[in-house]
Amino acid sequence: MLLRVIVSQNDIRRLRIENIPTSIEGLNQELRTNLGLTGGFILQFEDPDFNNQLCNLTDIKDLPVERATLKVLFTADVGVSDFTLDTCSLTWVSSGDSVEWPNPFPVPQFSLDVELLLTQANLRHAKDGSVMVIPKGVKTDILDTLADVMSKISAFPEKRHYETVVKALVEKHPSLKDPGSEKGWHSWFYSLKFKLGNYRQKLSAAGCHEVVVNKLKGVEAKGSRNKKSKKGEVNYFPDLPEGQSTDDMEEKQFQRIVTTDLLSSFLDGLDGLAPRLLEVYKGASRTGKKQALKSILDCLEKDDTNERRRTAALFGLSHYMSGENQANVIRMCDAHGDTLEEVMKGMQVGLLIGYKGERDAFPQQIFNVAVVVEETIVLTT
Repeated sequence: MLLRVIVSQNDIRRLRIENIPTSIEGLNQELRTNLGLTGGFILQFEDPDFNNQLCNLTDIKDLPVERATLKVLFTADVGVSDFTLDTCSLTWVSSGDSVEWPNPFPVPQFSLDVELLLTQANLRHAKDGSVMVIPKGVKTDILDTLADVMSKISAFPEKRHYETVVKALVEKHPSLKDPGSEKGWHSWFYSLKFKLGNYRQKLSAAGCHEVVVNKLKGVEAKGSRNKKSKKGEVNYFPDLPEGQSTDDMEEKQFQRIVTTDLLSSFLDGLDGLAPRLLEVYKGASRTGKKQALKSILDCLEKDDTNERRRTAALFGLSHYMSGENQANVIRMCDAHGDTLEEVMKGMQVGLLIGYKGERDAFPQQIFNVAVVVEETIVLTT
């Protein structure tokens, strides 16, 4: 089966898998294994029944058999063991987090009676272009549902996020368009902003710390002032799990840190990022301004192993970063010709790579990698 996988706007990959997975989770695992994807995500696919428009993939049988295009939408992970599932224990995602706002936004299903009304109204719109005279109860149901879904992605969406949602709404249900409006969704935009503001007030009253902390600004702050967030950011303050105190959470965090295998964690993260970094290096090397990157990629083509990919991804970083001197970040140590004192002299923070034998853009045989801080090795493989 041949897949075209859209990881992001600038990261679109080709993947061939021998056996078609029998479930959505099986397909997700294939993508994690082959593409290095981490974290939670949902999949959309180009549905041939709807002129290849994107739809959420909820049944593996809906996927075309021989070849298909998938889009990955990363979501926030919710740990069942650490969080209750009530309204005040949701994992909020702030604007500063790396979770991508889905675009196009997947419009959720509304209540059955509203869906039936919309189906009939959409049919009339397709026939004569008429729009729906929206009853108050129908509009309330639509706004409540959208606000609930949006708040689970971010309690403080930006203007472009609202626009993404209302645009998707009127595209799916054209009978909801504003009459006489060029874009057809301006009234929905302002109604949704007002609704989400009311929704945040309810969450604040229920004790959701993420909302409370960002509300305590200016004259509204009755307690101690919180550090003012930068423009476009919100303070991230998730709710404590049920039955847990701040001390309990600090103890758990401490235990997690001291028992974590840092090297394995680092390598797992590197394996996930390496394919994207190498693609970025390829793009930069084509401009002719980053010849060192081209040399690194040329070496990789001669011997493309996982270890070499890790080395290339790390070694290329300082070359890619404009103005960064390679020797200040990564240095080489020939096991048969250099001494550690000489190589680490003047090194503040960086990586020291021990190698044997020949080397071109980077060594052929690496036997050790160490982290150096102020001319001292603090971590080694």
